Amino acid sequence: MGTNDCIECDLSLVAPWYRDLLTQEGYTSQVAQIDSLADGEASVEEVARVLDEIKSVVTDKRIQQTLTVYDCMMQEYKEVD
Repeated sequence: MGTNDCIECDLSLVAPWYRDLLTQEGYTSQVAQIDSLADGEASVEEVARVLDEIKSVVTDKRIQQTLTVYDCMMQEYKEVD
């Protein structure tokens, strides 16, 4: 599916989930990345890119899977006619 097939995710909801889990697990530099997005100046694409980068550097597979579940919880697609 292309980007036109996907409604915009509300990343303002998923970013705190990321931050809370990463704080709990001791990923302080990744938490700082998320906190730097809190000013609201970043585009949806920029927030998504940062969250994807964070997922790629987390070494614990359980945490990676949880972050992926958070992403999936935010995605909804338009019905195709």
